Order: sequence, then C-alpha cells, then structure tokens
Amino acid sequence: PEMIQQIFDAGTRYTFNADMGDKGHAVQVFVRKWHLEFVVPFIRTPGNIAKELLRMTPAAPFIKEWRDAIAKGGIEGDRAMAEVMVGSAIMSTVFAFALNGDISGAGDPDPAKRAVAMAAGWQPYSVKINGKWYNYQRLQPIGTLVGMASDVANVWEHMNEDESDQVPKMLAVAFGNAITSQTFLQGFTNLINAISDPNRFGPRLVQSF
Repeated sequence: PEMIQQIFDAGTRYTFNADMGDKGHAVQVFVRKWHLEFVVPFIRTPGNIAKELLRMTPAAPFIKEWRDAIAKGGIEGDRAMAEVMVGSAIMSTVFAFALNGDISGAGDPDPAKRAVAMAAGWQPYSVKINGKWYNYQRLQPIGTLVGMASDVANVWEHMNEDESDQVPKMLAVAFGNAITSQTFLQGFTNLINAISDPNRFGPRLVQSF
C-alpha cells in the first residue's frame, strides 16, 4: 500500500495535477465566482508548474512541499536538495549560452529591434542547433527554468552601470516573462496588455476570441 501511494503521488506531481492546497482552491473559487474562466481557463496546471519551477531554484524554501520534504529527511530530503542543485546548475549553464546567443529568451525589449531580429530568423524562447532555432517552452518545468535563465541574461545585457546591482529586480522581470509567456496564461497576459495599452493590444485581444 505504501508503494502504491508513492506511485500515485509521483504520478500526480509529475503530470502537474497535484492538489493546490488552500491558496490554490481560493484562486479557483475567485475565478469561478467572477466568471474569469475565459481569461484564466487553467489554474491547477500552471500553478503546479510554477511550484516545480521554484523547487529547482534557490527560492525553493518558499514552497511548502519542498520544506516538508526537507523536514522529513531521508530520500525525500536528498531529492529536494538535488532538485535545487540541478536546477541551479541548469540555470548557470543556460545563462552562459544565452550570453553567447545560442539560447534565446524574450528578446530585445525594443519591439522594433525584436521584430527585425525575428525577420532575420531569430526565434524567442528557443535553442539554436546547427543554425536552426527550436522552441523549448513545452518542455516543462525545465522549459520555464531555461526561459527564466535566458531572460536574466537578456536583462543583464541591457542594464547600465547604475542598474547592475539590482539583481532582485532582474530576477523578478525574468520570472514574470518566463511565466506569462506560457500558452496556458496567454489569455491573462493578453488582457493585462490590453488594459495597459488598449490602442495597441485591444484589437489583438478581441481577435483572439
């Protein structure tokens, strides 16, 4: 019976179907109460992906499941520590490749320059292999981790000397880009863009429906 429960727990975790807890349920109730399903159709999957992403970064202690695993010790505690170490190693490696231009993030913050780069064959959130770009976003949660590291490198390149010490701000921007670029959050992202710049993004929001 214990093995069966472990298999079930692993299956729900690695398919991003684990229970969201009280906070997650509160978000689900809020969305349903205000009929926001057309903007945020999925909650459990993106919520669990975000948790898995954070469990592979130094921000892991903010996740209750990670803290519980550490407190339990043994194999679970070792696995929790390994997740952080492997995730941090992946981010460090991706950061170096992103600076060299072999892995892309969101791209240049200037829309005009970004459009020129895309016209020349560049592709956001992709890895370049033999001169061709391949999107990595569907490889979750690693895809989001890679995207965040790429965005950190991208923001780092565009920071001036006065901003170079604002690491928390840089990480926040990168995390926001990596999360909101996911397909299951496009409705929410499009709505926020339309509210902030209705002339530019309003027609696109209407068209998407």
